[in-house]
Amino acid sequence: VIALTAAASTGCSGDKFDKYGYENPQPIASEVYDFSDADGMKTDGVKDDKYGAEACYRLYDSGNSDIYVDSYLYFGDEGLHCFVSAHDKVLSYHHLRAVYQNTSVELFFNSATKPDGTDKLSIDRHTLQYRLDCGGKYAKMVGVGGKSTYVSSYFDSAHAVKLNGTLNGTDEEGFDAEVFIPWYELG
Repeated sequence: VIALTAAASTGCSGDKFDKYGYENPQPIASEVYDFSDADGMKTDGVKDDKYGAEACYRLYDSGNSDIYVDSYLYFGDEGLHCFVSAHDKVLSYHHLRAVYQNTSVELFFNSATKPDGTDKLSIDRHTLQYRLDCGGKYAKMVGVGGKSTYVSSYFDSAHAVKLNGTLNGTDEEGFDAEVFIPWYELG
């Protein structure tokens, strides 16, 4: 080992490397992916008038009418806008837990039909999932060819979470979340 170290240290001359260099390319400007005002709607966790007054869907926790999620959709020129209002008395959150282990919502976005017009019953590469928790953490996933297989992945989007109370309280109102996904990400 000593002979190898000596050979390696004497075989390199410092002046050989003076003429070499590398410069990192400029990063992509953040405004290229700035969707915070897409279709004239702020992605800020506050429900815009364009969503309308009535929820598209209301989902209840099984057997408990005090815990539910109202969801609103707006189909804009630039992409899909989704607003959800999660009503829950307990907002459980810890920054070291995974998103789905905190009080959270999971949103799935998928075309309901195949290009041939028939119903699509499986997850594909144009299926996107957004997980948002009450503390603002998120996870984004993109589907693959299987019926229930996802890979963690990146897709262009914007999101915001607004807390309606305090974290880890027991008599809270819940939280609101807003998501924007440009059309090109949905295929």
